[in-house]
Amino acid sequence: MKRILMTFVLTGLCAVAISQVPVKQTVKLGVDQIPLVIRQAYEKAFGVLPTEGWSALVETKADGQRTATKPVSYSYSKKEGKKKIEIRFSPTGEVTSVKGIENPNHQTDDGKDHSSADGL
Repeated sequence: MKRILMTFVLTGLCAVAISQVPVKQTVKLGVDQIPLVIRQAYEKAFGVLPTEGWSALVETKADGQRTATKPVSYSYSKKEGKKKIEIRFSPTGEVTSVKGIENPNHQTDDGKDHSSADGL
């Protein structure tokens, strides 16, 4: 009987410990689901906002009886043949990494906007 009771107790403790570990997953986003701060950061740095290729890395963890999900990062990616473009943003709109673009569109010191209308 003690062995069965100890098994239940240990199983319960393990379940509680495992449920506290955050789970990260990537979620595809539609253009209407992109936060305003991410939209503005993209448009400022690269021009017209693309309508496809958006995703978010989210972290889900149990908080008592509730489950909380928060974004870790937002990404835009596009593949054209062998060329792959990937831009990652923090949840606050900061560009954290850029791959596949040599000269992102941005405002230069002369104050003129050098972005293109094609939007990647």
